[in-house]
Amino acid sequence: MANRSAAAAPRHYLTRADVCRRWNISRATSYRMQADGYLRPPVKLGPGIARWSLAEIEEIEARAAEDRSAGVANAAPATERE
Repeated sequence: MANRSAAAAPRHYLTRADVCRRWNISRATSYRMQADGYLRPPVKLGPGIARWSLAEIEEIEARAAEDRSAGVANAAPATERE
Protein backbone atom coordinates (compact mmCIF):
# COMPACT_ATOMS: atom_id res chain seq x y z
CA MET A 1 0.00 0.00 0.00
CA ALA A 2 1.30 3.46 -0.92
CA ASN A 3 2.28 5.77 1.88
CA ARG A 4 0.34 9.04 1.55
CA SER A 5 1.32 12.26 3.23
CA ALA A 6 -1.38 13.69 5.47
CA ALA A 7 -0.52 17.18 4.17
CA ALA A 8 -1.01 16.29 0.50
CA ALA A 9 -4.19 17.82 -0.86
CA PRO A 10 -6.34 15.67 -3.13
CA ARG A 11 -6.12 16.55 -6.79
CA HIS A 12 -9.30 17.17 -8.70
CA TYR A 13 -9.60 16.51 -12.42
CA LEU A 14 -12.12 17.48 -15.08
CA THR A 15 -13.17 15.65 -18.22
CA ARG A 16 -13.44 17.44 -21.57
CA ALA A 17 -17.22 17.48 -21.05
CA ASP A 18 -16.72 19.10 -17.62
CA VAL A 19 -14.50 21.82 -19.13
CA CYS A 20 -16.99 22.40 -21.96
CA ARG A 21 -19.87 22.76 -19.50
CA ARG A 22 -17.84 25.01 -17.22
CA TRP A 23 -16.97 27.37 -20.08
CA ASN A 24 -20.19 26.86 -22.06
CA ILE A 25 -18.29 25.85 -25.20
CA SER A 26 -18.64 22.99 -27.67
CA ARG A 27 -16.30 20.00 -27.87
CA ALA A 28 -15.09 21.34 -31.24
CA THR A 29 -14.19 24.67 -29.63
CA SER A 30 -12.28 22.89 -26.85
CA TYR A 31 -10.25 20.98 -29.45
CA ARG A 32 -9.62 24.22 -31.36
CA MET A 33 -8.51 25.97 -28.16
CA GLN A 34 -6.16 23.07 -27.46
CA ALA A 35 -4.74 23.16 -31.02
CA ASP A 36 -4.23 26.93 -30.75
CA GLY A 37 -2.41 26.61 -27.42
CA TYR A 38 -5.01 28.27 -25.22
CA LEU A 39 -5.81 24.97 -23.52
CA ARG A 40 -2.98 22.58 -22.76
CA PRO A 41 -3.31 18.91 -23.64
CA PRO A 42 -4.92 16.84 -20.89
CA VAL A 43 -3.06 14.67 -18.41
CA LYS A 44 -3.21 11.02 -19.44
CA LEU A 45 -4.18 9.06 -16.34
CA GLY A 46 -4.51 5.75 -18.15
CA PRO A 47 -5.71 4.19 -21.38
CA GLY A 48 -8.63 6.28 -22.59
CA ILE A 49 -8.53 8.48 -19.49
CA ALA A 50 -7.60 12.10 -20.23
CA ARG A 51 -8.31 14.82 -17.68
CA TRP A 52 -7.45 18.42 -16.91
CA SER A 53 -6.35 19.52 -13.50
CA LEU A 54 -8.99 21.73 -11.88
CA ALA A 55 -6.17 23.95 -10.58
CA GLU A 56 -4.87 24.45 -14.13
CA ILE A 57 -8.35 25.34 -15.43
CA GLU A 58 -8.75 27.81 -12.56
CA GLU A 59 -5.36 29.36 -13.48
CA ILE A 60 -6.54 29.88 -17.06
CA GLU A 61 -9.71 31.54 -15.76
CA ALA A 62 -7.74 33.78 -13.38
CA ARG A 63 -5.37 34.87 -16.18
CA ALA A 64 -8.33 35.64 -18.43
CA ALA A 65 -9.89 37.78 -15.69
CA GLU A 66 -6.57 39.61 -15.15
CA ASP A 67 -6.17 40.19 -18.88
CA ARG A 68 -9.72 41.51 -19.11
CA SER A 69 -9.22 43.96 -16.25
CA ALA A 70 -5.90 45.06 -17.80
CA GLY A 71 -7.68 45.72 -21.10
CA VAL A 72 -5.97 42.94 -23.08
CA ALA A 73 -8.27 42.08 -25.97
CA ASN A 74 -6.92 38.66 -26.98
CA ALA A 75 -4.69 36.99 -24.44
CA ALA A 76 -1.69 34.98 -25.64
CA PRO A 77 -1.98 31.21 -25.61
CA ALA A 78 -0.85 29.45 -22.44
CA THR A 79 2.18 28.07 -24.26
CA GLU A 80 3.47 31.60 -24.94
CA ARG A 81 3.07 32.80 -21.36
CA GLU A 82 5.71 30.66 -19.73
